[in-house]
Amino acid sequence: MSKHFDSLNQMRCDLDYPFHLIGISETWLKPDNHLNFDLSGYTFLSQPTSQRAGGVGMFINSHLKYHARFDLSTCTDECETLWVEIKNHLDKNILFVIIYRHPNSNIESFNQLFPNIEKINRENKICFILGDFNINLLNYDNHNLTELFVNTLNLYFF
Repeated sequence: MSKHFDSLNQMRCDLDYPFHLIGISETWLKPDNHLNFDLSGYTFLSQPTSQRAGGVGMFINSHLKYHARFDLSTCTDECETLWVEIKNHLDKNILFVIIYRHPNSNIESFNQLFPNIEKINRENKICFILGDFNINLLNYDNHNLTELFVNTLNLYFF
């Protein structure tokens, strides 16, 4: 796995851009192991997986004030989500979520979980969704569950 993170570090250096947050999916981290990689200038948070594959994580720029939103984060057979709230002194706080939906999991169950949208809508914060949803959006016109997923995103202006 460290080969992939070495590539991430090289890409960050090549781009020469101070990303505030970098979301990654399929970390393959389990609850009993940790990432053995350090990205200089960033703090790493993760939501491990209980499955064979999956898991999500975020590298957060060390200059940012943030807190993990474990009240929103999930780990189920369908997906893993990790929510982080960034303190914004100039405006509303900003929520970021990284989501990984397992490819063969039930889309209907995922749509029901996805991903505490009503709660975050009531908080009236800026929100960004990152993720690997493993949903073929080209099926929008002929697959009800794909249509529901897209319509839910659109309903909340994502």
